[in-house]
Amino acid sequence: MKIVPSEFTNSAWICFILAKEIAYKNHQQNVESDNLFLALIKQDNLTKKI
Repeated sequence: MKIVPSEFTNSAWICFILAKEIAYKNHQQNVESDNLFLALIKQDNLTKKI
């Protein structure tokens, strides 16, 4: 499956990019749900409130 940036909102795409960076920093080859969750916590104000 190929992920296309135009299929996502700008804020969602930024979270994908941040999740990829988190995975890279932790020496992981794949972006997993925990990477995306951490990216959401770091990026999204609503997620921070929850």
